[in-house]
Amino acid sequence: IYRPHISILGSRQQMCIHPRISEEQGTRQNHACRMLVNRRGCNFYNNVDKATNGSACSGGVMDIEDFVEMGRQQDVCPYFYTRNTATNADMVF
Repeated sequence: IYRPHISILGSRQQMCIHPRISEEQGTRQNHACRMLVNRRGCNFYNNVDKATNGSACSGGVMDIEDFVEMGRQQDVCPYFYTRNTATNADMVF
């Protein structure tokens, strides 16, 4: 049975779980996120590599809300997590 690896991409506005950054919108949110990530000041972003290598997803097809919930449960940034997994995906939505 063919089971393609699927990734779903969303915007920071849809996927950000950082308490302060998620309150911003549009370019302010994008800029604030980039600044925090560049300083390695976002713990959610800092956990992405570990989660990607450890397969944080339980499997199955996940939508944006599922990735956000997974991020909250595992302290992983769903925005950057999905971008990392998209590099090896068979399909990207």
